Amino acid sequence: MRIHQVRKDDGSVEAAIRSIDHTLEGERGKERDQAAAVKYRATELLDLFGGKSFTEISQDEFKTERDKTYALLARVGLDPEAVVNQLKQRMSKWLTKGSFGRDSTGRLNRLITTQALSAAHRRAIMRERGIGGPIVGKFVRMREALTFEREFCRTIFQDVTAHLRPEAMPSHMLFKYPTRRPGNVGIVRGMIHTMCFQLGLPHVKTYRTIGRQVEVILAEVEELLRQGKRAEIVQRGLFPQAYQLLVDELGKRQDIYP
Repeated sequence: MRIHQVRKDDGSVEAAIRSIDHTLEGERGKERDQAAAVKYRATELLDLFGGKSFTEISQDEFKTERDKTYALLARVGLDPEAVVNQLKQRMSKWLTKGSFGRDSTGRLNRLITTQALSAAHRRAIMRERGIGGPIVGKFVRMREALTFEREFCRTIFQDVTAHLRPEAMPSHMLFKYPTRRPGNVGIVRGMIHTMCFQLGLPHVKTYRTIGRQVEVILAEVEELLRQGKRAEIVQRGLFPQAYQLLVDELGKRQDIYP
C-alpha cells in the first residue's frame, strides 16, 4: 500500500487526510476481494473435484480449471509469486496447487488436492479476519496524527483570531487613539510576541504557510509599536490584514471534506 506526496489543494493537511482515507478504503476493499475470491474458488473446486472421480476429469478440464484460477487471481491483483504477506502467499499458493489436482510427483491425487484447497479456504477466512493489520494500522495512525495536528493548528488560529477581532486588540487605546500618550505598551507587545510564537508552531500546510504570513505582519506590528509608530500600524491596516488571513483560512479549511 502506497501513499504519494499530496499536491492537490496546495498540499493541505485536509487533502492528506482525504488521500489516506481513499488509500485505506481501496486497500481494505482490495484485501476483502482477494480473500473472498480465494475462498470462493477453493469452495468451487472442492465441489467440482468432490463430485466425480479424478479419472473422469480430462487433462483439458484440469487445464481449464487452472486457467480459471489464474484468471481469478489476476483479476483481484493477487500474484502468488510476488505477494509479501505470508498469509496471502500461502492461501494463493495452496489454491493454485489445488487447481492442478496432482501431488509433487505429478500424479493425480485427490487427497493432496483436497488438503490444498481446504488449506487455501481456511487461510482465506483467516485473512478476512485479519484485514486491517500492521500496514493498515500504520496509515490509521498517520491519519490520527494528521487529524490531531490539524486541530492543533486550527485552535491556534482561532485563539489568535480572537485577539485580532476588530473589537479586541485593534480597539485597544494604543491603536484607537494612536496620537495619545501610550500606556501598557509592554503588555500589548508581550501579547503580540506570544501570538507570533503560536503562529510559528503549525507544521502542516496550509496552516504553516498562512501562519508564517500572519507572523510576519504581527512581528512588524510589534516593531512599529516599539518604535512608537502606532499611527502607521493603523494607517496600513496591519491588524485587519492579519485577521482576514486567519479568518479566510479557517473558513476555507472548515471541513476535511468540502
